[in-house]
Parts: sequence; C-alpha cells; structure tokens
Amino acid sequence: MTENLQAASGAQLLYSAFGCSISSNRHLPGLLTRHSAGPETKNQRIKVEFVGPHPLLDHDPDHPPLLETGRANGRSLMRVHRLDDGKVRMKLDGVPGRPGDYFEFIIAADGSSIRVARPDVGIFEEALPFLYNAAFGAALRLSGITCLHANILEHEGRGLVLVGDKGAGKSTLSHALIESGFRLVADDITTLRRHAGHLWASPGLPQLRLTEHVAQTCCPDAGDMPVMWNDSPSDKNKRIRLLGESGFYNKAVQIDLVLCLGPRLEKHCAPSVSTLTKAPAMLWLSRYPFARYVETPDLRRQCHTDLLIMVKRSQLRAVQMPSTLSLLLHNIKKLLADSEALFQP
Repeated sequence: MTENLQAASGAQLLYSAFGCSISSNRHLPGLLTRHSAGPETKNQRIKVEFVGPHPLLDHDPDHPPLLETGRANGRSLMRVHRLDDGKVRMKLDGVPGRPGDYFEFIIAADGSSIRVARPDVGIFEEALPFLYNAAFGAALRLSGITCLHANILEHEGRGLVLVGDKGAGKSTLSHALIESGFRLVADDITTLRRHAGHLWASPGLPQLRLTEHVAQTCCPDAGDMPVMWNDSPSDKNKRIRLLGESGFYNKAVQIDLVLCLGPRLEKHCAPSVSTLTKAPAMLWLSRYPFARYVETPDLRRQCHTDLLIMVKRSQLRAVQMPSTLSLLLHNIKKLLADSEALFQP
C-alpha cells in the first residue's frame, strides 16, 4: 500500500470490524467500510491514529511486562506493558538488518483508541497484521468485550466456533468448511456479546490466514495470495485468502455449535467427533481467551460468565482431525455429518 493512501488533513476514514465502528487517519486495507452489525454493537468505537515516525515512549517502563515474546517470523521481541495511567503499550522490534525499524502501539485504558508509531524506513503493510490482531484484540478486551482465540463460521444463519491450540487445524478446517458452503465470520479473534439470552459473534475481517502448505495444496491461486510478513521464511509465514461475499458472512451470528479441536490423530485415521459435556467444555474454553494478559479481575469474571452462557446455550463437540491434510479433505463430509446439530431445523 503506497504511503499516500491517507485521509485528508483532519478527515477520518470509517470502517467496521469486530462489531465496532473504527475510524482512522490512514487507509486500512482489508477492513470493510462502516456498516450496522446489529443493535448489540452500535456503541462500540475504536479510533486509530498513525502519529508518524517518532516513538510514543522512548524507553521501556521499569516494571515487568505483561507479555514478552521471543523471536518469530523474522521479527524480534514484542513487549507489552501497562502504563501508570492504565494505557497499554505494545512495542515490536524491527526486522533484523533494518536498523531503526519498529512498530509501537499505545492503547487507551478503555480500549477506545490506538495510537500507532512507526519509523520512516518501516513498511506500512508489516504493521497491519499486528494492528489487526494483537492491538485490536487488546483494545476489544479493554473495552469489555470477551474475545476468544478461535474461528467462527456461519451455516444457514447459525454460528459454528472452532477452538483449539495453535496447529490444531482451525484455519485448515475453516478453509474446508468454506469450500463446502459455510461462510467465515471471523478468523483468530472471535468477539462475544450477550443479546437476548445468547452469545453472538460479530464479523471480523473478510480474510482467512493459511499456512504455506495448506495454501499451496488447496488454493490454485496461492502464488498470488498476499503473505503476512515479507521478510519471513515461507515455512514460517502465512498466506491470506481474501474472501468475497460468497465466503464471508458480514453480520452478527448467534453461536449454536462449538467444536473443540484436540491433538491430531495418526495420519491414517478418520476424524473423530464426540459429544462434549458442559464441565470439560468449560475447562477447554477457559484456555483460549484472547489478550488475557490485559484483563483486570472484573474483565476476567465477565469472560467467565460469557463462557458459561456459551456452554449452556450451545451444542458441544470434541473433535480430533487426521494429521494429513489430504485425509482431512477426503473426510470433510463425514465430519460435517457427525456434527448433525448444524443441520437440525
């Protein structure tokens, strides 16, 4: 994206994602223009402001970080601190070999705004995966919205949640379900809101992130699909499958079915689907809140209550998938048939 794609002086570009109205002083590719996502989301707002190349905070706070991650995808440490005024600061060191390259986010204590600083030498697109994921996730959580590290899809107006560890196959299964007629609601960040006694999920971004292997195996146009980080090795990177109207559900959806993805089976096994009772389902889901590191005790209690509602109001299944992609794709119809709650009238 070229550097001149920005709002005129003083103007704001308007978008919608995660059930929030988002304004920005720069064009945010991949986000949809603002629309109404349902009465339960009309008051949520996030302002994004790109402030230029100068650091927002010229030093790390003295106290220990809320989160500190190691080197991954060609990019070094990310540190997250809560500042004395309640704001959250995320700092990502740059790609090796590009001195002075970094991204920095300051998120308001109530999640209402995100300020973004990046150096002149930085590439704009490289900040977007972190803005759309870590920064938005923290802002949503600080604003009181429960978020799960999960995917959600829609089928015949009903919501299907896929939750599991990294590598369990959420994106792979999401791709296979989309090819079978489902539509993506959100990838990686599932926002949960109470409405009329149920939990509803709001649409995220109209895109699905796939590993290089899955993209090359399943998508004829894999070579033309954008990558998340240009400087990362291909086996560590992800391709972005952009979804049109046929593959993306741009409305809030009620959650009716939860598939908890366990460890992969031996490569020659068919998918395994079994009913999951409420107590183990609650233990399972409590492992996957998004941006847990910014939670206060009140937010943690709210998240627990929302997960209880999900468990009580949804069909619950434990799923194990085969370790090979070809066998998963071959058995996708069996997996769908075993999850018969989706097809009940």
